[in-house]
Amino acid sequence: MTGGPAGTVFVGYEGRPNCESEFYKAPGVFEDPAIYKSGDADRVELQPDGTLRVVHYDIHSPAHSVPGYGHREKLCSVNRIIWDKARNSLWFASNHGLAWGEPDYQGGEACANAEVVAANAWVYTGGEKRQRCKFGVMEHVHPAIAMGDGTSEDSRLAGDVWGVAVRPDGDVWLGTHIRTTRFKIMTNAVGHEGTGAPWNFEMARKQSEEKKHVANRIDLWPDAVAEPQFPTHAQRKDDLVSDLVLMPDGTVWVSSFAWGLAKLSDAGLVTGYLLEGDGDRNISSLELDTRDGSLWIGHRWGKGLRRMHGEGAFVSHNPALGGLSALPVWDIQMVGSGDARKVLVAFSAQRDATGAIVRPGAIGVYSGK
Repeated sequence: MTGGPAGTVFVGYEGRPNCESEFYKAPGVFEDPAIYKSGDADRVELQPDGTLRVVHYDIHSPAHSVPGYGHREKLCSVNRIIWDKARNSLWFASNHGLAWGEPDYQGGEACANAEVVAANAWVYTGGEKRQRCKFGVMEHVHPAIAMGDGTSEDSRLAGDVWGVAVRPDGDVWLGTHIRTTRFKIMTNAVGHEGTGAPWNFEMARKQSEEKKHVANRIDLWPDAVAEPQFPTHAQRKDDLVSDLVLMPDGTVWVSSFAWGLAKLSDAGLVTGYLLEGDGDRNISSLELDTRDGSLWIGHRWGKGLRRMHGEGAFVSHNPALGGLSALPVWDIQMVGSGDARKVLVAFSAQRDATGAIVRPGAIGVYSGK
């Protein structure tokens, strides 16, 4: 979840098992909407009378709203949500790809942002007008790689999106289990003719996904072979990106569930690695400290919570955590600014083989310097 305007929070949900593929069964086989419509996200607003108002984001594309596709139901589990206040945008980091959302969506089919609607109108064969932005969302983009000679979507490897950060120019860094890319949603017209930037989702998608834009599919922890070669399973070293943070100088720190930290330049070049040791490399969350520019690092297994005050200079906060330091840190967020800022840390519960909670999770609040 993430905060939004005053009194508003955006909440993402995990879809049911196999929700990504449920809609794509063989003809005549029942497709269960309780599965493919599970998950997604809500906007929850606190009303003046103390009640809650909830608006649901059904992250999908109706038939023929996306060029070349019919009805799409691929994204269902929302891993992270980013609210871009400056451009009034939401970004849903989800299984399979990234989606855009309208923060003030009120329900219904039509999107309200006139600039977004104008940039995402297109004309179907025969002159029929179509619109990509429907039900408050546009989906999806992923820096996928080919897994065979086929050209269908089934021959590409995408991976879940966990890392998202909005650049000052409005473009979005997104990191997946397979590749990382700069989604050029606001700058896709730079160097290209007639793309309708900003907000043209389709043209920005192409600049992350088309074969000729291989430089914009960054393999942080490289496979044994590079595009245009197709890696076999044995040749793959999946990046397994868990989070990413844009630093004040334009560089990006990217964490992995399996490989530690990678540093990207503003141009998208890998310039270094940290925390590669067996005891350190399973990282599940990152956050920039708005007070002093340090980097908070949450671990998936056993290493708890630490902070990087300068490149390679780490301080552990585990002594203050006790038993919580053994729990996974799934999210870290900042509230406020300056000396009054607070760091919110989400510790996951520990479960046994049956799914029963054996150690409860917690929200930690840090208010020190």
